[in-house]
Amino acid sequence: MKSNNSFCLAIFFVKSRLFLFVCLACTITPAVAQFDADAKRLAAMAYMEDIGPIDCDEIISNREARICYNIKFQQTDSILNAKLSDYLSTYSDDSLKEEFLSHHRAWIQYRRFQSEMYSKGNRGHFMGIRYLGAMTELSNLKIEELSILMDEEEEE
Repeated sequence: MKSNNSFCLAIFFVKSRLFLFVCLACTITPAVAQFDADAKRLAAMAYMEDIGPIDCDEIISNREARICYNIKFQQTDSILNAKLSDYLSTYSDDSLKEEFLSHHRAWIQYRRFQSEMYSKGNRGHFMGIRYLGAMTELSNLKIEELSILMDEEEEE
């Protein structure tokens, strides 16, 4: 199976500070591109402004942890969208693709709900850390699921 994913380095300027973010799968098909709304929404959170340099291997505060979890989610969501694009490219039947995308949209709502439930009862940065952790873990499970489906597809 041929992959149309490319790796790139996106540079964002956040309130006069340079912030580097590795963007995987910059060439996402239009049908899949709509699924990055969570990453965009979370990247625009107020605590992501003016973050300065943070070493996510040496976190010293809940705020830094929340920022690092946010960045990790964005990276994971980008990988998920690339994997989804790869998976959909194996099918030529547009009605099958649309049905799959409909189920994926429902899964995105499920991911949000489960993450909200997991973080419920927490406050401040800790609530955000738990929410982002759940979003990332559920996304990783979906990536694994798509990988299994793609492996089964190749075996047939």
